[in-house]
Amino acid sequence: MKYLTQYRELLTESLTQTLREAEVAAPATGQVPTEVWRVLHERVAAGKLLRGCLTAMATEAFGGDVSDGIKLGAAWELLNNALLIHDDIIDRDEVRRGQPSVFAYYTRQAEQNQWPQAPHVGQSLALCVGDICFFLANQLLADTRLDGSTTRAVIKRMSQEMMFTAFGEMKDTIAGYDTRQLSDDEIRAIFIEKTARYSFVLPLVSAALISQQTSAVVRDLEKLGEALGVLFQIKDDELGLFGSSEQIGKPAGSDLREGKQTLYFWYARQLVTHEDWQRVMTLVGKSDLGEGDLTFVRQLVIDSGAKAKVDQELFELETSAHELITRLPLTEEWRELFYDLVAWQLKRLS
Repeated sequence: MKYLTQYRELLTESLTQTLREAEVAAPATGQVPTEVWRVLHERVAAGKLLRGCLTAMATEAFGGDVSDGIKLGAAWELLNNALLIHDDIIDRDEVRRGQPSVFAYYTRQAEQNQWPQAPHVGQSLALCVGDICFFLANQLLADTRLDGSTTRAVIKRMSQEMMFTAFGEMKDTIAGYDTRQLSDDEIRAIFIEKTARYSFVLPLVSAALISQQTSAVVRDLEKLGEALGVLFQIKDDELGLFGSSEQIGKPAGSDLREGKQTLYFWYARQLVTHEDWQRVMTLVGKSDLGEGDLTFVRQLVIDSGAKAKVDQELFELETSAHELITRLPLTEEWRELFYDLVAWQLKRLS
């Protein structure tokens, strides 16, 4: 992350400038646009900007123009914010990165104004803010200095990855309500569609496209992006189960409250007794989940060997990622930085 900080600063500048230009071009009067820009200024650069940093890093590593990589990376960060806004509505998460999620913020505004159906108002306004992020991302793509054929290739790839993400979100939402237990392969497929494709495949492949890399390199980057994305999602699930509220920026155990089907629970179901699993099922979707309940589930996942099984998968993903990185046309210095990226994923605490 120390290395990526240099890109983060450039991405923050690009995002801030994009929002300022959009603010000037937007309707000049009324509370709605004023609130939108304030909300977005507070949130779009608040995270790690990992997707944008990865795009810029890969662009430079493959010999492309890093300024184009920053533009694309900023666009992907706007897409990420749009998806997070929509995802919080779907998951009913009222906290994001330690502050009210966008729909929760607008719900409170509606309550203060004593508007009827405040939750519906909050969700509706948040959906619109997410849509604005989508359109701003397209505006950034239009502002690049890329030639027409490259721009078309990037837009086509972006559209494809966003479609995959939407399907993944739909599958994940259904899985939270369906009584059928997903297979481990179905869970991994959701990881790839919902997280890996737009978070890792899109940054890496778009960097390759604007750097004029071969189709063979693009295919290897797709595989690498999927491996990194699954690794990222498993690590997120680990933090969601074992991390603290301060680490993850939302209530600890939120995945359990929402009934998320993760590999930790898939392995646990195969390994624990029927009685223990029945108790776990009484806690799934429980909105008032207590600390004792969470401690029970955590210990059960460890004692059953489920965590060890997932740790083995993480090791295999790390090995696969290293093999793919070895095949990429990179200098040794860049290769080491990509290895470090994999290591950071495994060690991150938030």
